[in-house]
Amino acid sequence: MRTSLNADELRQWLRYEPETGLLYWTRSRRGPAFCGAVAGYTDRFGYVLVKFKQRNYRAHRIAFALMNGSAPDIVDHINGNRADNRWSNLRVADAAINAQNIRRARADNKATGKLGVSVAPSGRFQARIMVNKRSKHLGNFDTPDQAHAAYVEAKRRLHRGCTL
Repeated sequence: MRTSLNADELRQWLRYEPETGLLYWTRSRRGPAFCGAVAGYTDRFGYVLVKFKQRNYRAHRIAFALMNGSAPDIVDHINGNRADNRWSNLRVADAAINAQNIRRARADNKATGKLGVSVAPSGRFQARIMVNKRSKHLGNFDTPDQAHAAYVEAKRRLHRGCTL
């Protein structure tokens, strides 16, 4: 369960610039942070984290709280860039939309390196997409690029969270 962010308390310490997505400290505090400095650091997953009251919070959730008074359970980065916290790049999402906003193949997809494409037992390239928790076969193709094109077309049609 997420800890709710108190927007009033955050506003005493942080300022958000919606055009750049940056957070700035508005008060001096101990350590390297000082009044006017950019708040936060990028973690190994690509998210910007801000340490506030002995806890790390993701900057996109802080931004949402500062803009709206509270942060929803899931805040999605539209362009898939976890460090891009511009207001125009953030949206409220449910778990399904957040999962659909995948833009590249998983690191363990070494066979094709293409999103939605795997090698079929026949040796051809197969495209599959998940829709309503079920895998849907899109066809077998001669090249990984053809299979990927079929996947992208289906993704744009079937995934309401698609940003490709």
